[in-house]
Amino acid sequence: MVNVLKENQNERDVQLLLIQNYFSQVGENVDLDKSFCQMLATKKKGYLTMHESRFLPVNTYDYFSIHILLCDRQSKEIILTAKIVTYFDCEFYHLKFPLLDMEGVFNPLEMQEVKKIISTRVNLGQNISYSGGWTINPKFKGLGMSSLLRDIYTGIHYQVHQYFNIHTMMGFGAPKVGSLEFFKKWGVRPLVVEGNEMSPIAMPFCNFTELVMAWGDISDLSDYKKEMGQKYNSIWQNRKEYLLRNNIKVAS
Repeated sequence: MVNVLKENQNERDVQLLLIQNYFSQVGENVDLDKSFCQMLATKKKGYLTMHESRFLPVNTYDYFSIHILLCDRQSKEIILTAKIVTYFDCEFYHLKFPLLDMEGVFNPLEMQEVKKIISTRVNLGQNISYSGGWTINPKFKGLGMSSLLRDIYTGIHYQVHQYFNIHTMMGFGAPKVGSLEFFKKWGVRPLVVEGNEMSPIAMPFCNFTELVMAWGDISDLSDYKKEMGQKYNSIWQNRKEYLLRNNIKVAS
């Protein structure tokens, strides 16, 4: 029987696992290799519930991203997973930051604003994240956990940005499924160009909805996001991590 986390259960029922730059550690730790493969399997199962079978929810970034894995402590199964890609990690591997690799999707004025946000912070030596790949294991769906998992993820996401000294976060919200409003609750705001919020755009990797780019600085996030970081601090403090930071440029 899966040990499902409920509001009245102890937070010790879940285990947070962080993986950073798996590629640089592949083959060195059996447990790490197993966890990474389980994460890929969870993405496969989760995305198949929303997309056709040829949709591929994994790319090059996954091999050096920061991965959040929230696991059921008893069954060891992954409950949810998400990834955070940083600008400096992309720079290290000579890859484009995900948003800069989507230039053909944005209209020119919107792309210009995206580049302005990024260049302003990079010139200050500040790191930037792109968050995505949120996946819930289908086995845990429909169990009344959605609100709780959003709160826990909110808190962990905030803690990760503090821990890795990431100043600005970017990602896409889907108005049709409510994720844009969720990001706004974080204090993250949609891209504004010439005084107007950008219109939803259809992304080449997303075949079921339209998305809006949203961003925000860690110092300007909502009280809700910071409160969730504190509320679920015990999950964060009891995390298990596989990190490789020595050869990756990290913001000072």
